[in-house]
Amino acid sequence: MRLNACVHKMTPMMAFNQHAKQSSSIATQNFKSTIESSLKWFRKQDDFIIECRLLKTSQHGTIRRSYSSKAEESGDNRKQKESDNNCVNKLATPPKQNSLNPETIRTSKLLGQFYSSLTQRDLPNTWRAYEELIRESKIQYLTRNDFRHVIELITQNASERSENFRRLTIVIDDMKSRQFNIARYDFHAIISYFARSGHRIGRRDVIRALSMFYIMKNLAEVRPNITTYNVMFNIAVKASQFEIALRLIHDMTKQGLKPGVKIFTSLIHNLATKCEFAKLTRTLDLMSKFGISPDSHTWNTVIWAHMKSGDLKSAMSVYSKMISQVKKPKMIEQHAECLPTLPTYHTLLPANIAREEWESARRLYDDMKFFNVNPTTESYNVIFCKFASVLREHQNLMLGERERGTIKDLVDYIFEDMKKREQVIPAPITFNYLLYSYLQLGDFKKASEIFQVMKNNNWRINKVLFSDLQNSTFTAN
Repeated sequence: MRLNACVHKMTPMMAFNQHAKQSSSIATQNFKSTIESSLKWFRKQDDFIIECRLLKTSQHGTIRRSYSSKAEESGDNRKQKESDNNCVNKLATPPKQNSLNPETIRTSKLLGQFYSSLTQRDLPNTWRAYEELIRESKIQYLTRNDFRHVIELITQNASERSENFRRLTIVIDDMKSRQFNIARYDFHAIISYFARSGHRIGRRDVIRALSMFYIMKNLAEVRPNITTYNVMFNIAVKASQFEIALRLIHDMTKQGLKPGVKIFTSLIHNLATKCEFAKLTRTLDLMSKFGISPDSHTWNTVIWAHMKSGDLKSAMSVYSKMISQVKKPKMIEQHAECLPTLPTYHTLLPANIAREEWESARRLYDDMKFFNVNPTTESYNVIFCKFASVLREHQNLMLGERERGTIKDLVDYIFEDMKKREQVIPAPITFNYLLYSYLQLGDFKKASEIFQVMKNNNWRINKVLFSDLQNSTFTAN
């Protein structure tokens, strides 16, 4: 009976657990005071103390229990009591908070500064944080997208090209050391940065772009494509680096890429602007070597270059090559991309009229109709303006009857064709030029017809144009 009473009586440990549950909320505020109150409660239980120890399971699987009274405690009981007291002392001591490693704190701070500056698009502070990560050997925490965002931020900064080139080189080297795949898009963004409009492109920009270009060529995972070569070629042309441009064309063909006609056109336009005809001829020969036929824009550029230098004969020679492929109307559609356009005749026709090459001027006008090139009102203004200019120069000189008749026939021929074109809307200045031309040629009948048309449309006479005709026998009443 004594044993049963002891078993069913609440043990000190059971009481401790119950009391601990009741005072859990208080323990969070003052942990140490709660443990001390529990110890006081234990001291009041002087009547009976039972210690239950779980020993190792015997071979029969029974658990042996040992009981002792308050008066006599064995050595084992004292050891167990000391261990219990130690456990209570440990519970009474509040747990220490886990302190972060100073190196971890430093890394977090550097990364925070880097991402904050990168988000704010602040290049100086972003690069300062990036260099600090390199010095602290923390660059391995950056991802591939982080590097790409840094490249994008640098290439959007148009100033400090030398410094930005150094930064881009460092970023590319870091990406290579991290074994990140550098996309072709990243290289195109870097190379295009040196060809961006808004600043003059010099030889240094070409060298910087070439250095990135050769880094790209040495990578196995990404190689230059036709877009890459076009960008590089554009930089070389803008910097007037003719030899580098030709070297890129040869390198392109070695890579199995065929240069397009637009590449040569941009180079020819650059050479034509500077009237470097030797290099221009060399470029045209290179085009024929690669089997590339110049298009209309290329031919027009070459013609314009010769006319800029005042060489009408060479311009007409280029025009002859331009139309040599088409001898029948059926072939026009096949070679439509290489045939003359309206700018071609806007350049050559007024030039031949100004040089008084009347036969060439008439042939050019006939070619314009043959190749289905429709002149506009502006076209006729330019043509008749040149006629008026030539006749103004000859007003104090006597024109021969034959030459006068040739000019009159050509003016009549072009004017009659203009009247047949419904899309051409006559302008007052056009009829002013015609009126002036017929007065200078002495064809007063035609002049009267032109003047009547102007009168019916309430078009005024250009007084500046007719100021030298005040003594003319023709009077407009």
